[in-house]
Amino acid sequence: MNQLVKPLSMIGLSAMALVLLWPARSKAQFNPQPDPPAFGLVGISFSDTLQLNSYCAVNDVPPGPCSVRLQFSDSSGRTLNSVAATLQPGQSASFSLRGPN
Repeated sequence: MNQLVKPLSMIGLSAMALVLLWPARSKAQFNPQPDPPAFGLVGISFSDTLQLNSYCAVNDVPPGPCSVRLQFSDSSGRTLNSVAATLQPGQSASFSLRGPN
């Protein structure tokens, strides 16, 4: 009987280790906004200032810093000016563009 218990316990321990160490299948998470936000064309006069704001929420999943890129482009898609930042939870960033002089 003792000779049978030892191999069975080894098989049981091996099976438990396999179950515990087996990589968990990742579930697809719902992304309500799969693409970066985009806005329509906006005109700006010499006395106007456009401003973009970004905020890293405190309860993001997974928690941690947010990488953002704020950018202004002309009607041809050429970048006029841009800024990249890493925001800690609870921080925000602003980026302004003044009208032509």
